[in-house]
Amino acid sequence: MTTTIHVQIAGPFRAKGLTALIRGAALAAMQAEEFSTPCEMTVRVTDDAELRALNAQFRQIDKPTDVLSFNAQAAGELSERDPYLGDIVISMERCRAQAKKHSVEDELALLVAHGTLHLLGHDHMTPQDKKVMWAAQKKALRAVGALNL
Repeated sequence: MTTTIHVQIAGPFRAKGLTALIRGAALAAMQAEEFSTPCEMTVRVTDDAELRALNAQFRQIDKPTDVLSFNAQAAGELSERDPYLGDIVISMERCRAQAKKHSVEDELALLVAHGTLHLLGHDHMTPQDKKVMWAAQKKALRAVGALNL
């Protein structure tokens, strides 16, 4: 069994190369964490309206956000019978707006890596946790050539 990354890109945001970029960034985040358990996950790229609705429903914050991660289970509890890691949902509108000093592709890679690290159990609620997560993000982004972040 291998790692499978399902990619769903809403119509207006489809562009050549995005699926490969998304898969590469997710795999790079897993490699940065030396996570080699075969698994499945889904990355959905959509708009602010969908992220706002999800953010309101699951976090009680009624505004759009750039990325949300939904863990299916604890990363250490994956099994061959249930290898589903979770879902990441990204607002391409936020992605484009945040890409001021770097490319949209680099920003998308950042959001995918960030979401994947959340699925692997990272958080950034404390300064120490943030330091660890940001170091893992940086390692993953270097691996995919997103060096301007």
